[in-house]
Amino acid sequence: MLLDDKTELIAHFIGLFGLNTEAARLRVEYNQFLAERAATADLGGLLNVTVNVSSPYALGDYYPFLPGPYSALTLPPASGAASWPFLFSSPWSPLPGGPGHFGAPAFQAPTFAAMPEFYFIVPPPSSMATITVQLNSLSDQDHLWDFDPGFPFFDPASFDGLLVSLVSAADALDPLGFPAYPEDEDAMVDTGLDIAHAIKGLKETGLGPSVEGADIHLAFDADASEVTVNGQTAGELPRLSDHSEAFAPSDPDADAAGPSGVLDGDAPVHNVVAGDNVLINEAHLITDWIDAPVIAVLGGVYFANAISQINVWHNLDAVNGGRLFAHSTVDEAVSAASISTVANAKPVPSGEALGAPAHVAVTRIEGNVVNYNHIQQFNFANDADVVSVSFEGSETFIEAGGNLMSNFASLLGLGFHYDLIIVGGSIIDVSFLSQTNVLLDNDNVHFGEAFGGVLETSGNLLFNSASITDIGVDTTVEMTAAYSEAAETAAKGGDDFSDAILSDAAFAGTGVMSVLYISGNLIDIQLVEQTNVLGDADQVAVAARTVQGADGATIQVTTGGNELINVASVTDAGVDSTIYSAGGTYSDAVLYQAEFIAADDPLAIQNTSDLASEAVLFLADGILGDDPAAAEYAIAPPAVTETPADSMETVLA
Repeated sequence: MLLDDKTELIAHFIGLFGLNTEAARLRVEYNQFLAERAATADLGGLLNVTVNVSSPYALGDYYPFLPGPYSALTLPPASGAASWPFLFSSPWSPLPGGPGHFGAPAFQAPTFAAMPEFYFIVPPPSSMATITVQLNSLSDQDHLWDFDPGFPFFDPASFDGLLVSLVSAADALDPLGFPAYPEDEDAMVDTGLDIAHAIKGLKETGLGPSVEGADIHLAFDADASEVTVNGQTAGELPRLSDHSEAFAPSDPDADAAGPSGVLDGDAPVHNVVAGDNVLINEAHLITDWIDAPVIAVLGGVYFANAISQINVWHNLDAVNGGRLFAHSTVDEAVSAASISTVANAKPVPSGEALGAPAHVAVTRIEGNVVNYNHIQQFNFANDADVVSVSFEGSETFIEAGGNLMSNFASLLGLGFHYDLIIVGGSIIDVSFLSQTNVLLDNDNVHFGEAFGGVLETSGNLLFNSASITDIGVDTTVEMTAAYSEAAETAAKGGDDFSDAILSDAAFAGTGVMSVLYISGNLIDIQLVEQTNVLGDADQVAVAARTVQGADGATIQVTTGGNELINVASVTDAGVDSTIYSAGGTYSDAVLYQAEFIAADDPLAIQNTSDLASEAVLFLADGILGDDPAAAEYAIAPPAVTETPADSMETVLA
């Protein structure tokens, strides 16, 4: 706006006065800076140091790797000697030896009585052994007292016995068990053979005594190789996002909701969440390790794939003294498994490249070659909440659950492919995935007659998904005289294989045949164990007067909605192979799926025969008032007139 002339003069005067004042203040500060700078000693100029570096070594020419697994490099010859082309792929870095480590295989470099004009070096494989243990443990037993419901609650510890009983039932349902950690390479061999023998015994004798009422599916061989969901053949493995609320695609409408989960303009919401816990284990093993189109084994060959999936839960709820039993149709249990083999034939050259190998290069390993990976993932959670609440505000959101526990492991192992592998011992190739979910969700809710809200005491998900994929079809045949002779030749350090070997169609078009000789065993074992155990026995009391006092308000109580998730996969990549075995072959696959819904009263498994049968309805008014036996299991609410020593005691457990 416009100002009169007098106001303009005053404004300009104030502005000039402000500028002069600021200049004077800066002048004082600058003078102080000059004084402090003058008091600082002069350190002189910076010291400049010139460094000259010289080296007698220079970078050589670039030698790119040629197509295929090998590349030739000609080194400068010694004085008076011919050029020596070395055939190599990459440097070899063995595993560290010594206590606490698996011994690295010994690699023997070629030796010659007289230096030949040229020779070939084939890189030997490294061994790999990993043990991964991931464990989460949580106790989240919240107590929230907002009003005196007029009756005692049970001590959450009284439900621990039932949870232990459910874990024992899951153990009884497991027909294979899970191997312990190996102490050395011999123990690894025993682990693989024990799993193979356990599968064979299960196939011959069938299941022993199990838990009564369990729904069990058991399949072997080709029947185990089909995609199976809850004992039924399916077209593909189900996606987790199709069953899980926690991992479902995001909903734009939900993103626009407020903290209480309602959109602007909707009725006010009072929301109590004592469930919604998520426990997840995920593990993926992918290896493209050691393989060849032809393998000769002087010992035995053992192939075994096994998947075991178990879901056990107990969901017996009480609402205002009434029991709800129809949870098997509301809770969802999924056990999905796939065991498959995918062909991957070695490309066959054509034209003039179909000749027999002109050279043979042998690399030797004294001892075993190991690819052993052992992963165990555990989630243990106890979320038994006790909530007694009355709502005073227009909207309320109370969350005593909503915990997230997760384990994740991923491993990629890469190795070498050869033209021929000769094993002096045996081949043990075993993959075993074990998944178990145990859930206790006995909820007890009490509210007044005027309650018109939403009550969700179920809606739990127990999800197991496992897959074993072998890339490369292995065909086992009896050992021939030619390959038996070749094994003896390689064992003695020779490479002069007979024409019967060199003329094998599997080596056609191979200029230099790469051969790996292993004096011990070839061990390839992949083990994954995943376990989720959740105790979510919640006790919730809602004041009836709150519902009556909030016109149009919505009450939502959630004590279920828990998700226990296990996802695992093993992918073993290679090529189609013909295996000549002198010690016989064992090959089998097993799929085991079990589901058990416990139907006992919450305290029955704890041998509490002295407790009245109506104790399960402990939230009903007056049930336990005169029962002396129930006093051992009950916790009384604090008197309304008490003042907590901690001001947050009524909010935090």
